[in-house]
Amino acid sequence: MKGNWHLLTIGALVGFYASRVNALHAYGVALIWLVAMFQTKRIKRGHICVILVVCIFFSYYYFPRLSPLDNIDNQPAITMFGKIDSEVDHKNDRTSFVFLEANTKEKILVTSFHNDSNGDESPSVPTKWQTGSTCQISGAKTIPPSSNNPGQFNYQQYLAQQKIHYQVTVTNPKNIVCDDSFSMRGSIYQYRQKIVKTIDKKLSSTSAMWMQSLLFGKVDALPDSVVELFRDWNLSHLLAISGLHIGVLGSFLYFFLLRTGIATKITSHYFIAVLLIFYPFLTGGSPSVWRAVLMMIIGFVCCKQHKLFTIVDLVSVVFLLLLLGNREIIYQIGFQYSFVVTYSLILSRRILSRYKKYFTVVFLVSMISMVSVLPIQISHFYTFQPLALLINVLFVPYFTTFVMPFLFFFFISLYLFPQSFLSLLDSIFVFIQDKMITLLFTVNDFFSAPIIVGECSIFFLLAFYLLFFAMMRFFDQKRYRKALVKTTCLTFLCIFLLVRPYLNPYGTVTMLDVGQADALVIELPYRKAVIIYDVGGTMMNDFQTPSDRVYRQVIKPYLHSRGIRKIDAIFLSHAHHDHIGSVPFLLDDFLVDLVITSEYFAMSKDLSTVFTDNNQTIITATQNDRIIINEHLFTVLSPAFDWQDKNDNSLVLLTEFGSLTWLLTGDITSIVEQNIIKSYPDLTIDVLRVPHHGSQTSTSEPFLGALQPQIALISVGENNRFQHPNAEVLKRLEDRDIPIYRTDVHGAIQYIFQESEQGGTFLPFIP
Repeated sequence: MKGNWHLLTIGALVGFYASRVNALHAYGVALIWLVAMFQTKRIKRGHICVILVVCIFFSYYYFPRLSPLDNIDNQPAITMFGKIDSEVDHKNDRTSFVFLEANTKEKILVTSFHNDSNGDESPSVPTKWQTGSTCQISGAKTIPPSSNNPGQFNYQQYLAQQKIHYQVTVTNPKNIVCDDSFSMRGSIYQYRQKIVKTIDKKLSSTSAMWMQSLLFGKVDALPDSVVELFRDWNLSHLLAISGLHIGVLGSFLYFFLLRTGIATKITSHYFIAVLLIFYPFLTGGSPSVWRAVLMMIIGFVCCKQHKLFTIVDLVSVVFLLLLLGNREIIYQIGFQYSFVVTYSLILSRRILSRYKKYFTVVFLVSMISMVSVLPIQISHFYTFQPLALLINVLFVPYFTTFVMPFLFFFFISLYLFPQSFLSLLDSIFVFIQDKMITLLFTVNDFFSAPIIVGECSIFFLLAFYLLFFAMMRFFDQKRYRKALVKTTCLTFLCIFLLVRPYLNPYGTVTMLDVGQADALVIELPYRKAVIIYDVGGTMMNDFQTPSDRVYRQVIKPYLHSRGIRKIDAIFLSHAHHDHIGSVPFLLDDFLVDLVITSEYFAMSKDLSTVFTDNNQTIITATQNDRIIINEHLFTVLSPAFDWQDKNDNSLVLLTEFGSLTWLLTGDITSIVEQNIIKSYPDLTIDVLRVPHHGSQTSTSEPFLGALQPQIALISVGENNRFQHPNAEVLKRLEDRDIPIYRTDVHGAIQYIFQESEQGGTFLPFIP
């Protein structure tokens, strides 16, 4: 099998795709590929048999379909026995870990809340809560929340991919009773915690957080703003311990052991190999660490045994070992990034060897790495930063030549030198590192120009990688004309992905599930315009402090998933936070041409400042105004005058999508409803966006009788404290046989339509 282990990797991937997406497509494509390889005499019959066996094994045995949750119920109080099966994660107000239940062998995510924030020293976080400890736990057993909107992170699926289908919430730490049972993993994790405490004690906060993150895998030690910044600029690989870090660590230790005379070359090899076996446990065991460590250890063995594997074989063997050790690892973005980049760089090694200048090689490595993971980046985040290539060229050498070696030396110095010397090193590192991070923030402020692509299909991923690897192969063979053809095809494929919305004859109206708030996103056919009616908004748990949670978790991911870069208009119905709370965040992240409010909109000083700071164009409207946005008409039905009430001053709009007449009502009450039917006695509609979340004060009988809606949409939060929608309102709608779509029941509700066709299709996100 020497030189052919990559075929088994491909077989495993085909098996995974067959088990998760479409077996017919997977095996059909695999057979065509195998026949083509056999016809060109690149594989033999024996290889075909082995690959098919691997496909079938991974498809039908190793990757069984995710267990459905249909028969799983919430349980308000349970007591269970088992052991802690993960590292215990301590935060200020909570502690969480994965628990392996003894009887069912089922993994359960346990979260315990406590009142103080003293970390491990707190009596509410017992020291017996360690990996491997046997425990009795009492708490409420629930199903993890799923996503209710397109583009939203699916927490339930994320846990299910790790074979976790339940979570248990413990409100009193005394309900978790653990013993002192010994565990090798637990001991290693405890040792890691001791190291982290030593770092915190001896170093400044800046040096401590970078050392903990880059040497011990505690990325959560860094501020969220820094982690987001690195992710936006495709620098996340510098924060995740990977081959880069392992290579620098191995080289540093090898140089240190030889120069100090502590060990010979052979002894150094064995010492480093033994140390690396334990290192993944000290860093949290991320896929990139295991890949790099296993490659280094297996590579060391191969050198001693006269090269049993090629370098591609080596990566493939490590891939299969990690996959067989943990089938869920394939879902982790770090695992995907790590192996795609590694394979890409290995296949490009002859291209890279033609260049001798350091910065040329760094530029090419950064470019190949960035392009190779582009489809994965888009699949997960819907966006990428084109200028990230230049930033990588600057920051990769900086981290490789300064940050990593300095931190390794700094860490060893903690145990060798006095505090005065540590303070000197600390000052040097903080001065340089702060300057570089400030530079990155400045670049982000002035030069950030992310390209928002939107969702992409599996066929795009396949086409992209086929073209990419064909292009690299032709460059490797110096067949530049064919390489140029593949490059052109790859470019047009990416351009097509960007222009898809402008070729789509279908329009979409989406009522997002934003809890007890409102947000309606309108996309006209051929992306003629993107219009939003109300933008949602939430408060913190104190119901006083504004929060960006809804925007960050629902609105922004949805807009990105749709490839939306610019918003033509935002209608703000009225000045309550649940309708306008996300305005500041939208204006920060998107180009908004126009904001439209009613003439009697109660503009706050804070909101006025936001508009002024963004040089935002605002127009006001009143009854009978006709607003045309890229040939699409909205007619203002209310307010006719100042009702002296924010809800009643809501901007009420009449419009049409796919020949269906829609009425968007804000939070008007029955007194305004009465005024509308009096002002427009002949008005009938097809779709009613039910006023005020279905409050008892709205959707009156005369209003329904006059308008005769055929469909009702209610934006309402699940188990909200106002008990919306009101039972009487629901009864009025049901008595008229009006179908009701509710965001608390159906999640987001989408209406798909074409301008040239009658009607359209309503699609609830949760059937």
